[in-house]
Amino acid sequence: MAICKYHMWSPTICEEQAIDSYSGFCILHYPDANKDVELFTETLRSSISKAEKNKKEKDIWIRGVVFPPRFNCLGFEAFGKHVIFVDACFLGEAWFNGVKFANGVGFSSTRFEGPAYFFLEFSNAASSWFITTVFRESVRFKRAVFPGAESKGTVRFESTVFEKPHEVFFESVDLSKTSFYGTNLLGVHFVDVTWPKVIEHPWNWLGVHRSAKLIYDDPRIHSKYEDDTYNTESLQNRYQVAGELYRQLRINMEQSKQEIEAGDFYIAQMDMRQHDPSLYRLLSRVFLPVYRFVALYGESISRPFTLYILLASLLFAPLYLWGGFGMGDIADPPYHRTILQPSAILQDGFWRDYVHAWFLAITAGLPYSPPNDLLSWFLYPLRYINILVNILLVSLIAVALRRQFKR
Repeated sequence: MAICKYHMWSPTICEEQAIDSYSGFCILHYPDANKDVELFTETLRSSISKAEKNKKEKDIWIRGVVFPPRFNCLGFEAFGKHVIFVDACFLGEAWFNGVKFANGVGFSSTRFEGPAYFFLEFSNAASSWFITTVFRESVRFKRAVFPGAESKGTVRFESTVFEKPHEVFFESVDLSKTSFYGTNLLGVHFVDVTWPKVIEHPWNWLGVHRSAKLIYDDPRIHSKYEDDTYNTESLQNRYQVAGELYRQLRINMEQSKQEIEAGDFYIAQMDMRQHDPSLYRLLSRVFLPVYRFVALYGESISRPFTLYILLASLLFAPLYLWGGFGMGDIADPPYHRTILQPSAILQDGFWRDYVHAWFLAITAGLPYSPPNDLLSWFLYPLRYINILVNILLVSLIAVALRRQFKR
């Protein structure tokens, strides 16, 4: 009895009977869309059953199997072992409806020639992957059960190719433990998905915090789930890969009018640039961190506005009072060099002159600023600093407003 001539990693890895009319291939490996679907399904089920019972093998290998167009995965609801599709090909629609891979599933160098629908349950305890997998038509992951943030399992789309990304949908799924390393996501739709999150407390003294959406490939959160150690070059590469993924996701979210997600991914994209070795050290180590703190890279209106008010109220206005100034008909300020004394605030006219000093500080650099007469020499460089700071903060507010309205 002749056996199938298909081979991949060893001279013969398929023990199924060859069919004469199939050019020496078995029903599973014969690359023809018109082969007998019933015989194919029966043979595949028998092959999987043998693999399930084989105690020597931990995995179920489905190597080089060519699935006919009319094949349906219904009836293959549960697998007790890790299932690995290698060099497989789905010639028509691929339906994974209600299938449960309790110990994970892998698609390596697998081709989906037709639409693929995944309404399945991935393992929460083991890894699943799509490595160098090619999807030539539409793909839909809708209400599929992905590993959550507290799960040990992961799902990896590594170097996966979506040839029609605008027809790829991830809907109502949890992507907390899903990697897209090396996969082009431009045009892919993400609808009502759960992303990894981190709670930031950048300004604890204001009681402000921000819940930011990230991706699993972000090196800053990756260590929470795995104990991998990276050398410097590998870590820098991970920052660059994550930055590119954030850029693609930001564009996708802007096109789909998901403003909050677009803002989060833009901030994360800029965070990754801080670790880009191609940038000047001054830019990556000084300018970008300051830009992030002050304005979240132009995403925050409240941060520069808060700094604008606080600096005018607590820094520039008290210094104007301390140094002495005249504004309009106020030519004799009574608090020259006494503002730091506790008794100063009890003197007559303090709050009146403080309001004038505050107005002088808040309008510095703006089109309208009242005429003034500074009475101390150090107030002149302070005035120029005040003008530069106000112009910078007002510009950052304008940038943030523009980004908001543009979206």
